[in-house]
Amino acid sequence: GQVKTLMEMVGGHPYLLRKALYSIASGEYTFEELLKEAPEDDGPLGDHLRRHLLGLQRIPEAGDTMKEVIRNKPCHDTDAIHRLRAVGLVEGSVPDIEPTAQIYVEYFKEKL
Repeated sequence: GQVKTLMEMVGGHPYLLRKALYSIASGEYTFEELLKEAPEDDGPLGDHLRRHLLGLQRIPEAGDTMKEVIRNKPCHDTDAIHRLRAVGLVEGSVPDIEPTAQIYVEYFKEKL
């Protein structure tokens, strides 16, 4: 069950998965602590999340589209969708766009 939960949280992203597993294996976080703190700026995956946030802030159309995606609203800005897909934040095609990982939903819901 924990493996499935972790995979859903990071969407199978190799870097995020490796970093999360290392955080648990090194004793820095328990599994429960990791789930709670992962979507935080100072959490174990914060560097990755902040980097994407900066990118979304630099391109307002992409940030607005990401807000629509995480709120399950229809998005039609294909250029922004292509940008988000290129950096691995979303998957699917119009109109069925969804975040690639639950951690993006949790983090960007608060930050955008």
